[in-house]
Amino acid sequence: NLKGVLTSTDEGANWTILLDEAAFSATELNNGSLLVGGFNGEVFISSDAGANWTTVDLGLEGSLFNNQGVNHIQELTDGTLIGSVLWGDAYNDVYKNSSPGILSSSDGGQNWSTKNNGLEAHNIVQMYYDADDEKTYIYSRAAGVFVWNTDNETWDSVGNEGTPDLTSASSNTIPD
Repeated sequence: NLKGVLTSTDEGANWTILLDEAAFSATELNNGSLLVGGFNGEVFISSDAGANWTTVDLGLEGSLFNNQGVNHIQELTDGTLIGSVLWGDAYNDVYKNSSPGILSSSDGGQNWSTKNNGLEAHNIVQMYYDADDEKTYIYSRAAGVFVWNTDNETWDSVGNEGTPDLTSASSNTIPD
């Protein structure tokens, strides 16, 4: 949703705006907080179901037409947050390889650091966390599918053999 975050209490007949900022994705954390990845390198955090929001600026420069946006945010079982940042023209599906790539936070989204070891390209367009085997998969159009190796904190290229098809998936869960 590039228009913000909305909610409905009547099965979609009426909608209320929770966050009136351009947004890529919304994630509810296990503690009930909402995290929204926005344009221009911003993450929005609410701990009260969207009544109030805190903006965290990741320090990424951009504009609405040539922007850096936090595209996906996943919460791992240990509470670590992983987000992918894409850079380019989101409206025309054009992404450049100068993205910061993958960001990680261990404090609920207040501070972020890059996690790009092993990535051949940083233009990540899909990210999925499989809670059953506790693996995070990412898909880069330029370099294929990678899985996060928690032992040495690197992304390992796994190609497409035996991995979920992330090229056309549209949700934040592993497709069957």
